[in-house]
Amino acid sequence: GDVGHTLVLGPTGAGKSAVAKAGMAVWGDPAAFAQMAVGNNATPLSLFTMAGIRHNLPMLLDETTDWLPEKLSDFIYTYSSGRAKTQALPNGYLRDNSHLNWSNFCYFTSNRMASNVVYSTRSNSEAIAARIFEIEFPQMMFDSNNQALFAELNTNSGTAGVRFIEQVVKRKHVALTAIRHYQSKLR
Repeated sequence: GDVGHTLVLGPTGAGKSAVAKAGMAVWGDPAAFAQMAVGNNATPLSLFTMAGIRHNLPMLLDETTDWLPEKLSDFIYTYSSGRAKTQALPNGYLRDNSHLNWSNFCYFTSNRMASNVVYSTRSNSEAIAARIFEIEFPQMMFDSNNQALFAELNTNSGTAGVRFIEQVVKRKHVALTAIRHYQSKLR
């Protein structure tokens, strides 16, 4: 339970999807099967099935700007539970969704703040909004349609985590200073 969400937020063309895909590349090829869904082309059941398949690995839900506020809020609320909804079958029995549980986070992209959407649609909005980590990006200084950039990401996917940790260990004092700085802002 209590699974988090990372919203990559910014104007059209800011590079939100590129940044989210780069984040996904730490765990594997962001273009591989069941790693990414496009908001308007995915049903809630398909998204929760993807999360269950990925289990402990994050997923990317790209472009939720056009979702109705209730749909986005319901998705965040259900995803945060770490398990799929109970569903009925046409024959009156229940579908066995016990294998569809997860303890991962979901990157999602939008042109609007999800916390504002949640506050406008849910009575328990504080608890849901607390599970959203929103990162707002200004216009990026690179071409987010740069195919060479994505080819490099896909070629080296799954290896960034090792190099990242090596750099954190090597520059531990810099990382600790940054963490303490951001912790002080959260208090």
